[in-house]
Amino acid sequence: MTNLLIVGAHGHGKVVLECALSTGKYTKISFMSNEVETGGIDGYELLDQNRTSFEYIRENFDEVIVAVGLNNSARLNLSNKLEAEGIKLATIIHKTAIVSQFSEIGDGTVVSANAIINPFTKIGKACIIGTAAVVGHDCRISDGVHLSPNATVAGSVHIGKHSWMCMGCNVIHEMKIGENSVVAAGATVINDVPDNVLVAGVPATVKKSI
Repeated sequence: MTNLLIVGAHGHGKVVLECALSTGKYTKISFMSNEVETGGIDGYELLDQNRTSFEYIRENFDEVIVAVGLNNSARLNLSNKLEAEGIKLATIIHKTAIVSQFSEIGDGTVVSANAIINPFTKIGKACIIGTAAVVGHDCRISDGVHLSPNATVAGSVHIGKHSWMCMGCNVIHEMKIGENSVVAAGATVINDVPDNVLVAGVPATVKKSI
């Protein structure tokens, strides 16, 4: 028997639920949120994050995953905090995803339906690999990165911590994406991207600092 707690009960929490159910691994799945009035999924227990202790989580759940989709740093920070309290982070891979046996997937990361992760790629902690996203060979995806649906990253790309590859963007091989940066939806990256910027367009250029 394996009990899973999903922290976050909105959009990304629903995706994580679907991924977790597809694995057939979990006997019980519950949610926890600090917005219990507006969150929740019918048929699943919802705990109040403001009233639930780390001790209770340790005693009642085998694994926990943070399902915060819109704030990469918050997802990673809470994952680290849970882990520091002796709580095991889940790694959840949808049954339809293709993940190379030569790749590494970090704790607290979700790989969504139809995503592809190629050989000798390393995915960090608390990442989101969205629906049908593609990660090429020999990539290094740092902690807290989010690849949205249909984002495509070619081989030997390095993506810095907390960065976000938005829907349908493309990154050519051997590019370096800095920390805390955003590649806008539909952008094509053909040059390295520095830290703390938003890039957009084809080819992608810096639009503003973050």
